[in-house]
Amino acid sequence: METREKQNLLTMIIIVAFLAIALIVGFIIYPEIIENNKSNSLNSQSTKQTENTKNEKDENNELKNARMKDIDVSDKNRIELIKFLKKFYDEYNIKSSPKGLYLHGSFGSGKTFLLACLLNELEIKKHISYEIVYYPELLRTLKEDLSLVESKVSYYSNVEILVLDDIGAENVTNWGRDEILGTILQERMNKHKTTFFTSNLDINELEKHLSCSKDNVDNVKARRIIERIKQLTIDMPLISVNRRN
Repeated sequence: METREKQNLLTMIIIVAFLAIALIVGFIIYPEIIENNKSNSLNSQSTKQTENTKNEKDENNELKNARMKDIDVSDKNRIELIKFLKKFYDEYNIKSSPKGLYLHGSFGSGKTFLLACLLNELEIKKHISYEIVYYPELLRTLKEDLSLVESKVSYYSNVEILVLDDIGAENVTNWGRDEILGTILQERMNKHKTTFFTSNLDINELEKHLSCSKDNVDNVKARRIIERIKQLTIDMPLISVNRRN
């Protein structure tokens, strides 16, 4: 019996000693593992950020260099839109201030690209000034730095041709809808400034989207925005293949 107890005690001592050694080795190796994991994580994040930045730059360059000759005319879904763009270009006169488009439709169908083709052509050939602004990003920028509000709202209210890109993708707030968007649209409507919109939502879906802010539901103010958009634009759908794939 005594011999068995001695054997059990010896076994326990060996196990404890083994665990102690493993723990010591773990403390020595663990920091290196952490550093490796951190390094791998940072490298992965850096790669993703680089890819995102590259994609954004590529997209911006594509829009900046887009011309009417680059438009794919083989897509039958674009025929009505292409006719509008051609007529708009031929007849555009700053004194006439024609209506723009509320251009809505499927993801990646080329809405922004097609408008960029038109506006770049007008800028080069007819010396017009224009601005394409990604609307959700505009709101984020102004929210982060309120000192920019007055100058940005004034600029977008007065630029010759304005494209509010991807309206409906933003998080709706009373401030963004009423003080920023509402003010810009009212000013452009009063001054007869040509304005375009792109969206994945049709006009009825946009009205519903604008009515629901994080604070409350306000159908009246959403309707007011929609009426201004209708005053400024012609409604046109574009349902086509996703050209981003």
